[in-house]
Amino acid sequence: MPDGNPKRSGGAADEHPFASTRWEWKQVKIRRPAGGQEQTRRRRGRWHWLPAADPRRKLTLTIRYRGGPECWVEIHARGGEGRFPGHVAIYDVMREIWQTADPR
Repeated sequence: MPDGNPKRSGGAADEHPFASTRWEWKQVKIRRPAGGQEQTRRRRGRWHWLPAADPRRKLTLTIRYRGGPECWVEIHARGGEGRFPGHVAIYDVMREIWQTADPR
């Protein structure tokens, strides 16, 4: 006891032992993250809540590339937004934005 503290003995006893290699199952509850606000989700969702638009009129789109293995894109139009995989045809996206049935 060089410094007079009985808890400190110095030497190998001061070293931290390694973690035990024993393991056991421990049941824990994983909490879900807090959900977002429902009103903002409804307001900025897809275009289902909008009335049908005239397909012959000009429409401004903002397209953002999201990436990933399916080349996702995010499209903002008419106050809403939608995410689509890259293999979806532009006509199918526009038909959803316009809220019109397929004339074919």
